[in-house]
Amino acid sequence: MPALSIDVGWRDGAIDAVGIRADLPQPSKVLAGRTPAEALALLGRLYSVCGQAQRAAAELALAAASATTLAAGRHAELEAAVARECATEHLWRLLVDWPRKLGLADASARFAYWYRRIAADGAGWPCELRTEFASAWLGRDPACLEDWSTLAAYDAWTRGEQPSLAPVFAALRAADVSAGSASRARPASGAPDRAVVETGAYVQYGEHPWLAALTAAGRGLEARVAARVVALARLLDALVAPGAGDAEMELDAGSPADRCGRAAVTTARGVLVHDVTLLDGRVVRYAIRTPTECNFAADGAYRALLATRPAADAAAAARLADLWALALDPCVPYTVHTAGSGSTGHA
Repeated sequence: MPALSIDVGWRDGAIDAVGIRADLPQPSKVLAGRTPAEALALLGRLYSVCGQAQRAAAELALAAASATTLAAGRHAELEAAVARECATEHLWRLLVDWPRKLGLADASARFAYWYRRIAADGAGWPCELRTEFASAWLGRDPACLEDWSTLAAYDAWTRGEQPSLAPVFAALRAADVSAGSASRARPASGAPDRAVVETGAYVQYGEHPWLAALTAAGRGLEARVAARVVALARLLDALVAPGAGDAEMELDAGSPADRCGRAAVTTARGVLVHDVTLLDGRVVRYAIRTPTECNFAADGAYRALLATRPAADAAAAARLADLWALALDPCVPYTVHTAGSGSTGHA
């Protein structure tokens, strides 16, 4: 089963090493020699997480490589499917995974309800979800999130027990501080000290005033979870009023060379890229660049964000590594280990 194994070294009050071992699907070996139709069918078995985005990227890339046009309305269908999947993924992390990770009661019942509603794609769900998101989870209109560029107002919000997301962010802040990280974060920000490639909602919406303020204060972990809130709010706005909102959803493809197709699709985890080459109607090369491969690469954002980060002890280093792994959200189960401690997370 695909998995990610993370080893964290700790010495003298800081993380001093981050090792990443990834066992991820290798599509080229499986898809070589297949027809486009066969490749599409097999990709569905290789990637169960973000399956709609994988399907969309594959269809677009294969169509571009074949110099064919999608059926009328198909692009819109793919966009809608990916949007529903993104909404579901954001809800899963905000209502279930983060509360559980932080030792809080989760909202799994509400997630299950919305999972069914979104999957059914009945009329009105985006408007109803936006209303609940505003009233029960934020306690404010999502359009007012920019007001939290004054972190004092945001911090005051986190001190309340309602709405339901406030305790999540309060616990997130406390966990980061107790590990010995946020209070002594590097002065630059919550971003890496050097230029590395990162993908995800934080990259898409990093200039949002609330996220920018968190980053400038060295609270990068909070900023990445907050980015999911912003991303979900923008997505729901775009679904409620198509054309009026800006969800920054990329679903594009082109042919960089003869018989080659490349597609880029925005997922809840970041940008997914499919790159395919055909010869005589069969796949001779198929490469996929997932957000997980980007963020958890040897020179990727995860390692750079953890490197030299202060931690009170080895257990605190493992805790930080675990929190940051969920913040960058790999699409496979992951384990985190230091000498004498470890934790496990699931995609």
